[in-house]
Amino acid sequence: MRGMITIGLLLSGAAQAGALEDGIAALQAGEHAEARTLLRAAAAEEPTSADAWWELGWAEWVLSDYAAAAAAWENVKSLEPG
Repeated sequence: MRGMITIGLLLSGAAQAGALEDGIAALQAGEHAEARTLLRAAAAEEPTSADAWWELGWAEWVLSDYAAAAAAWENVKSLEPG
């Protein structure tokens, strides 16, 4: 049972890393709407990931949703206050 929990945790981390990495790649490729979808998923799956929130902020910004960008970056500020 313990091994199954560990595998589940590893897989959920891999899924989050995949969404984050795929979101960054989509953002760099100019696929902004797809990037936003992926990065929202990454931030939802791992709400303490400042990287996910930071990149989501950029996706929101390039899509001209400045309020959502600011909200994402406020999450970064609260996670990394220094």
